Amino acid sequence: MQNLYFILALGTIVNCTSFNRRDNAADLNSTRGENSFVIQGQSQTYAYSSQGRQYWLKSRSSGSTKNRAIGALATGESVAAMDLARATLAKNPSDESALSVLAAGLVTQKNYDLAFYYAEELEKVNPQSAVAANIKGLATMLRINPRTADFMQAKQYFRESMNRDAQDIAAGLNLGHLELELGQADHAREVFTEVAKRANGQCRACELGVGIASLRAGKPDLAKSALEGILSKNPGDADALYHLALVYKNGYNDPVKAKSYLTTLLKRSKTTNLAVRERASATLRKINGESTVEERQAIAKSKTDDDTMLLEASYKGHDD
Repeated sequence: MQNLYFILALGTIVNCTSFNRRDNAADLNSTRGENSFVIQGQSQTYAYSSQGRQYWLKSRSSGSTKNRAIGALATGESVAAMDLARATLAKNPSDESALSVLAAGLVTQKNYDLAFYYAEELEKVNPQSAVAANIKGLATMLRINPRTADFMQAKQYFRESMNRDAQDIAAGLNLGHLELELGQADHAREVFTEVAKRANGQCRACELGVGIASLRAGKPDLAKSALEGILSKNPGDADALYHLALVYKNGYNDPVKAKSYLTTLLKRSKTTNLAVRERASATLRKINGESTVEERQAIAKSKTDDDTMLLEASYKGHDD
């Protein structure tokens, strides 16, 4: 499960836009609520948010301990967020926001057992907390040496999180990723489609998930539609270009069209994500019959061109 990229949520999510530490001006005019964000927990560098990074930087320096803690978590400063949450809990052990931040921060620090404990404490305060169920799912799935039973239990936690909040998308994305990791492409496609509807078509991560899961499920038309939807909003989206190339290569057996998307990605995309560029280059060399022995061996070991990296490129952010 080491390739699985996960996300955490605090608050109700109704929009999901990518931003990174260098800031993304496209996010700065949002007017969503202050607790409305989804943060990626593994890299602590990128997040999906209905607010821009500048908003969270301001929250991090505000007078409210709650806002400072949430702002720190949203900008990847999980240790600072946890310290602020603990300071609040020392005065009020039942503070729901502080428990949420502390549990989320512990997940980013890979302290899964303690994260699960605080998620349970959060449920004592609010039995219908979607955040708590999502964190329990992550902690169960990512623990050391997880078993099949752990993955099944994690799926139940993610679904419970979705049931507790009809607008939740974080747990749905986690569930979709887990279904993909378990080889259940059809199930993943259904989950990503459900979450995309919740996000009202405003979540790139959801659309990318639909595209990848549809391709793996042998439904290239659905994959093509989802990925073209991303490109209609951002023609230079490197992840969408790469996976659309795979749709034509693996789904339609059209290497010429696949090469055109890969060439566009490599020559015109502004992405600084080296992983997706390297994968595009390797795929292009494979189509041209120029792949190295090592690349051919790696491809032979994987089920699909993007099998081992899942949605890594997406959840490391995009600068297009």
